[in-house]
Amino acid sequence: MAEAPSVVPEAHEHATYQPPEKMFAKHPSQPHIANLEDYQKLYKESITEPNKFWGRTARELLTWHRDFETVSAGSLADGDVKWFVEGQLNACYNAVDRHAYKDPNRVALIYEADEVNDGRNVTYGELLRDVSKVAWVLKQAGIKKGDTVAIYMPMIPEAVVAILACVRIGAVHSVVFAGFSADALRDLVFEGTPAYPNFSRYWDIIEKHNITQFYVAPTALRLLKRAGDEHVRGNFKYLRTLGSVGEPIAAEVWKWYYEVVGKESAHVVDTYWQTETGSNVITPLAGVTPMKPGSASLPFFGIEPAIIDPVSGEELHGNNVEGVLAFKQSWPSIARTVYGSHKRYLDTYLHVYKGYYFTGDGAARDHEGFYWIRGRVDDVVNVSGHRLSTAEIEAALIEHHAVAEAAVVGVSDELTGQAVNAFVALKDGNEANDALRKELVLQVRKSIGPFAAPKAVFIIGDLPKTRSGKIMRRILRKVLAGEEDQLGDVSTLSDPSVVAKIIATVHETRGK
Repeated sequence: MAEAPSVVPEAHEHATYQPPEKMFAKHPSQPHIANLEDYQKLYKESITEPNKFWGRTARELLTWHRDFETVSAGSLADGDVKWFVEGQLNACYNAVDRHAYKDPNRVALIYEADEVNDGRNVTYGELLRDVSKVAWVLKQAGIKKGDTVAIYMPMIPEAVVAILACVRIGAVHSVVFAGFSADALRDLVFEGTPAYPNFSRYWDIIEKHNITQFYVAPTALRLLKRAGDEHVRGNFKYLRTLGSVGEPIAAEVWKWYYEVVGKESAHVVDTYWQTETGSNVITPLAGVTPMKPGSASLPFFGIEPAIIDPVSGEELHGNNVEGVLAFKQSWPSIARTVYGSHKRYLDTYLHVYKGYYFTGDGAARDHEGFYWIRGRVDDVVNVSGHRLSTAEIEAALIEHHAVAEAAVVGVSDELTGQAVNAFVALKDGNEANDALRKELVLQVRKSIGPFAAPKAVFIIGDLPKTRSGKIMRRILRKVLAGEEDQLGDVSTLSDPSVVAKIIATVHETRGK
C-alpha cells in the first residue's frame, strides 16, 4: 500500500468566499443550477439513482443515432464497467454537425497565434466542411474504425480538424508533440509562453474577445503574478469564471487570481481531474459552490469520493479525515482499460483497493466535506517518522514574497531517513544568496514546523516542467541522488535545457 501524505490543519483555515454577487450581473440568463441546494439535490440523485440521473442527462444533452437500452452495467470490482449499452452516437456530430446545422456562422474556434496579428476565427460551418474533407481523405487512405492515427502538428486549428476527423470515422487519434531542433525549441519555448510578446497578452485576449471563462494552469498564474499587477489591464466586464487545472493553487496565488484578475466578481473554479477520469471529478460549480483557496471543493455529479487509510486499506468515513483518494462507483467518462493491456489497467487503478478506483493522489476531507488534494501519494517525504506532503511545504515556500515557484523532493538521509530538499524559482528583482536561503528555511519552520524545514534550498532559474505545466520531480530526485546519467526521457519537458542548469546549480550550492 502506498503512504498517504499528512495534512497540515492550518491549510484548512483559509477564509471561505461565497459566489460573488457581481458575477450574476454578467450572466443574466437562468443558470442550469441556481444554488447550493439545487446542487445537493441533484448530486444526491446522481449517487443514489445513477442510472436515472445519467440516463436522463445523456438523452437531454446528446444526440443519439440509436438509443441505449441499459444505462450502466458491470462494476469496478470486476473491472468490466459499461455505460449506455447498445447506444450509438458520433462524438464529432455532437461537437460540430448539430451546431453547424443550427447556426453555421457561429464561431467555433478562436485561434490566437504567437504573433499577435496572426490569429483567426473558425465558424462551425467552416469546421464541419474541413473535418468532412479530412475524414474523407482518411477513409480513402484505408483508415477504418479502430485504427490508430498519429497526429504530428503544432497547436493550430488544423490539428483540431484532424482530431475531429478521426473521431468522425471511429479512428483512435494519438497527438504527438511536434519536436524541433534545439535552436527552434529555444525560440518556441520563449515565444510560446504567456509572457510573449508581453505579460499582458492573456489579458488583452480576454478583452479583445469578451472572454467569459478563462482556464489556465497554476504554472502560468505563478509566472503572471510574478510579473506584477500592473500588467493585468483591460476591460473584463464579461469574465465570470476563472478556471485552473493541473495542481492545487497556492493560497497566495489563488487570492491574486480572484482579487487582481477577477476583481472579486468572477468565480474561481479550481478543478481536480485526471486524463483517466475523462472529466472533472471534484470541482466548484461557478455561481454555486463556496470557494476555499487551495480546495478542489465538492464532488461532481455521479462521483462518490472515498478517503482510504493507506495502512489498513479501509475507507475512512465522516469529515476531518485524510488518506488516499479513491472513488466508490463508476461514471460515464471513466477510462475502461489501457490499450493493449487490460491487466495493467486493473492492477493500476482497480486492484490497489478492491472495489474502488485508485487515483494515486492523497487528499483530505475537511470539517465541511470539502476536498483538499495533496498531490501524488509518492510525493511524500518521511522525516524522522513525520510523513510530510511536498505540496504543503511548497505552499509554505511560495508564501515568501521572493518566491514564484517551488518544488520539494525527499532525499536519503542517514539520520532522519529522508531529508527535505527544495528547489525555488524567484520573482523578478530578487537575487539568490545565502541570506534568502535561510529566510526560506525559516519560512517553512514557522508555517509548518521544524521537522519540515528544508535541509537544502537550491535557487534555480526555472523548474523542469512538462508542456502542460506539471513539475517533473523525478528529474530533481535523480539529480540530487547523483544519477544524472539515469534521468530517463526528458523530451516531454517544455525546455529540456533547464536540466543542465539545475545540475550545475546543485553542484555549485553543495560545493559552498
